[in-house]
Amino acid sequence: RVELFGGFTDSYVGVETGSTRVEAGGGQGRMAFAHWIREDVALDFQFLFTDMDVSTVDYGAYDSSDVRGSLGLLFGARYYFPKATFGGGFRPYVAGAIGPFMEYHVYEGPSVDEVRHESTRVGGQLAGGVDFQISRLFSLGVKLDATFRDGYDTSFGASFGFGFAWGKNRTR
Repeated sequence: RVELFGGFTDSYVGVETGSTRVEAGGGQGRMAFAHWIREDVALDFQFLFTDMDVSTVDYGAYDSSDVRGSLGLLFGARYYFPKATFGGGFRPYVAGAIGPFMEYHVYEGPSVDEVRHESTRVGGQLAGGVDFQISRLFSLGVKLDATFRDGYDTSFGASFGFGFAWGKNRTR
């Protein structure tokens, strides 16, 4: 199954008047590939964009934008509670994943444009979620997670998304 999720982690929004400054932070996006090895266990690989912060400054000729965040490549597993516990279309799960996180910084200013890879760190994620099977091919999901990275505070997030399944057993 392929899943696309969007959400937030430790979010904030700031606006400054006079000369304009707008800040927003805590965005999260995820694309995951899940493969079931048993009825109740799935292995997954995910691209996780987390802790995305965006800042835009408008000071006449000195406009700038600044984007920072973290890209994780995580390998993990999910355990789904038995279908009989909650009914077939409602599938709660717990999950764990580990992998590298690359910290990035993109800056665009009046005289400089730069994209920087700042560091790579080991990290992981613990999560709980629910999949709602809405047809043989499509599902909706809700996920709550805690993301851990070496040298950073733990971030907590929530995301919502959908999944598309293919193959012979599409109802997982």
